[in-house]
Amino acid sequence: MTLASKASFCTFNLPLKEASGDALDAVGSLDLAESGGTVGSGTGLFYPTARDFEADDTEVFTRSDNAVFNPSGTFMFRVWLNFETDPSGTVILFEKFTNLSNLEYGLWYEGSNNRFRWYVSANGTSNTSAYYSFTPTTSTWYCVHCWHDADSDEIGISVDAGTASTAAHSTGVIDGTGAFGVGARVNTGFGFDGLMQDLVLLDGTFLDSTERTADVNSGAGVPFTKWNASRPTLTLTGAGR
Repeated sequence: MTLASKASFCTFNLPLKEASGDALDAVGSLDLAESGGTVGSGTGLFYPTARDFEADDTEVFTRSDNAVFNPSGTFMFRVWLNFETDPSGTVILFEKFTNLSNLEYGLWYEGSNNRFRWYVSANGTSNTSAYYSFTPTTSTWYCVHCWHDADSDEIGISVDAGTASTAAHSTGVIDGTGAFGVGARVNTGFGFDGLMQDLVLLDGTFLDSTERTADVNSGAGVPFTKWNASRPTLTLTGAGR
């Protein structure tokens, strides 16, 4: 399979290339409102600009519950991150959450443990987490893929197409009513200090290891808008070459 073969599964894409203001959905109409402060911009990876979050603020992009944010089976998120500081505590990259009794799913970075945490909840109170050991270098772009594989009953996470870290999970993901937030926890904090670009949600599939490698593209990245342009390389052999 190729990136092009997975493009049609995308139900939500935030390029995060605006200079200021709300975060605009490039696939549908699920724009996320800027809340709790002003989210700035900085130099992007494959777009000229990326959105710039500050840990000392409560700034977040958010939208109330929507069916798109409640995929029922297999799904994947992909996002590019650039840490401006190495956090000592927990920061939240994105999350669908109401309170600790109404968890849904989320991607965190736990600075005290030097790891990413990707969690999903089947009932809103308990969760299954997959952890990826990682210490960021500031001013460096990293690609994170995190997914729920309903066919294999597991969740997984990979950074820069490295070997995936997985955890068994057979009870699905709750269809909750929490808001979806990017860059922090909505109305709470745990803010990310860094740049973020091109958040993608695939519903009904996830990228396999070969596709993740193609997506990372040796660190140069492939923006979602270019996935349809990706094609496998053909090697011709024999007399017909």
